[in-house]
Amino acid sequence: MKKIIALIALISASVSLNAQNRILTVDMGEVFNNYYLAQEAQTQFNASVEQAQGEIRQMIDQGRKLAEKFQEIVAKANNPALTEDARAKHGKEAEDLQMQIRRKETEVNNFKQQADQQLAARRQSSLNVHLDRIKQVVSEIAAKKSADLVLNSNGLGVVFSKKESDITKEVLDVLNVGKPATAAPAATKK
Repeated sequence: MKKIIALIALISASVSLNAQNRILTVDMGEVFNNYYLAQEAQTQFNASVEQAQGEIRQMIDQGRKLAEKFQEIVAKANNPALTEDARAKHGKEAEDLQMQIRRKETEVNNFKQQADQQLAARRQSSLNVHLDRIKQVVSEIAAKKSADLVLNSNGLGVVFSKKESDITKEVLDVLNVGKPATAAPAATKK
C-alpha cells in the first residue's frame, strides 16, 4: 500500500512539475482477454488440461479395478471352505495386488504433480509471450501519442481517466491485425 501511495505521489509531483506530461491508460485485462493469440493459447491450454485430466481419470479407473480385484481375492483367501494351500495362494495374490495398487497410487500422484508443473510452466510461458507483445504495442502507441506514462486503467492506482486517454481499443486493433476471419469476434467491455 505504501508503494502505491509513493507511486501516486511521484506521479502527482511529476505532473505538477511539468504540465506538458501526457498520461494514457489501457485496460490490460481487456486487451489480454480479447487478443486473439492469447485466446487461441487459452483454448489450447484448456485442451491440454482436459487431456491430462482424462489420463488421470483413466489411471484412477485402473486403480479402482485393481482394488475391486483385491477385494475379491481377499474374500477368497478368507473362505474357510478352501484348503490351506488355496488360501495361501489367494493371500499371495492379494499381497501382489496390494503392491500393484500402491504402485498405481504413486504413479497417479507423480503424474498429477508432473502434469501440474508442466501446465503451470506452459501457462506462464504463454502469458509472458503475450504480455511482452502487448507491452510492445502499448509502448509503440504511447510513443506515437507522445505519452510520458501509460497506466493500467484496470489496476489499483487509477481512480479516474478521460476516455480520450484510453488506448485499449487502439492496442487491440494493432494486436488483432492478423486475426483470422474465421475466429468469432470477442466481446469487448464498454
